[in-house]
Amino acid sequence: MIFVTDIDCGNFTTLENGVYILNDSSDTTYGAKADVTCDAGYIASVDIITCTINGTWTHATCSAIGKHVGFNNRFEVNFNIRFLIYK
Repeated sequence: MIFVTDIDCGNFTTLENGVYILNDSSDTTYGAKADVTCDAGYIASVDIITCTINGTWTHATCSAIGKHVGFNNRFEVNFNIRFLIYK
């Protein structure tokens, strides 16, 4: 018999352009949570990931907030929808 307390998600996968920080540095078992922190210039898809009952961590990504793509203050913003901003 497997108890929920026996489920351990283990170490995180690498988060490109960011890091995960465990809320309790010694707990990677079912229900454990970790904050998602992205590098400067990036935004997280979620604020927190959680160890799930199937023994894996929920998913997060860090996407660029905006990047200079040309001249004349033109920027491309990477969200679910792409916008071009002209000043």
